[in-house]
Amino acid sequence: MFTCEMIEAYSNVITLPNIDADTMESILNFAYSGRLKFTFKNIERLLRAADYLQLTILSNRCAEIWKYRISEKNVFSIRRFALMYNIPQAVIDADCYIQQNFCFISKTTEFAQLDFTTVLNILNWDQLHVDYEGRIFEAVCHWIEFDISNRLVFAPKLLPAVRLPLLRPAYLIDKVSRNPYFCNSMECRDLIDEAKNYHLMPERRSNFNSIFKINIRVCTEMPGNIYVLGGLNQIQPSTVEFYDPTIKKWKPSKVMTSQRTRVGVAVSNGKFYVVGGYNGSERLRCVEMFDTVSGNWVSLFQCLNVVQQCVQQLW
Repeated sequence: MFTCEMIEAYSNVITLPNIDADTMESILNFAYSGRLKFTFKNIERLLRAADYLQLTILSNRCAEIWKYRISEKNVFSIRRFALMYNIPQAVIDADCYIQQNFCFISKTTEFAQLDFTTVLNILNWDQLHVDYEGRIFEAVCHWIEFDISNRLVFAPKLLPAVRLPLLRPAYLIDKVSRNPYFCNSMECRDLIDEAKNYHLMPERRSNFNSIFKINIRVCTEMPGNIYVLGGLNQIQPSTVEFYDPTIKKWKPSKVMTSQRTRVGVAVSNGKFYVVGGYNGSERLRCVEMFDTVSGNWVSLFQCLNVVQQCVQQLW
């Protein structure tokens, strides 16, 4: 606008439509300071202005901030804005978050409010992190239930996104074939019958490749966290931090009840047990347990003897 032979390049007063004063102030502050006042209330206005003014650097900056603020409550809004304003990296980040947290996200109202095309596209992703294909079927049911009167018509188009042959036979019969959303549709019944035949005639499974998408999704287990406890510097800290592979960041966790290093650690059923150690002046016999679900430490019994750097095995 200002660097080519357009009238704005020679005008003293220029009107910028659809850019309000607050947005313009944020853009000017960003231009001079590199700092951006960013909220989800002003993000669409900023992106619209960046698109109009062709400020790619501003769009990219929004994408960088988004990456660390994605949550189940805003991931679909972020994805929609990123597609609308052509910000590829933000789309990739949103898609990765959806894939890695699908089991939880698929139960939210935000997922249920998506349009049919978006839902179908997501359900067909190979990269969805699900421990069982039944999670995909449950997501389909959740989406239909949100507006049954208008969405039941989509059931025959959504069911093929569920890789029915990957379901256990009992689940296929008890949950899928008897579900009222699908059992009243001839198309769905035919598909379910073919899935049953897949299980009944394993020697003919190669014939079903043209009917079903039967490859297993890339990830069958949710990734776990890596915890680091205590340590040794000028003091013996009680700090705990963990690495979240879904966002590739270290985060602080609740501290231990006592400062210690050289501890023994064992893990079982989402809990880990810290035994003994050294607090800088003496070896310890105390034991405490951390519940990764509640995020709380609990002091337990004491060992008969003081221990440090011990090996632990749970039976």
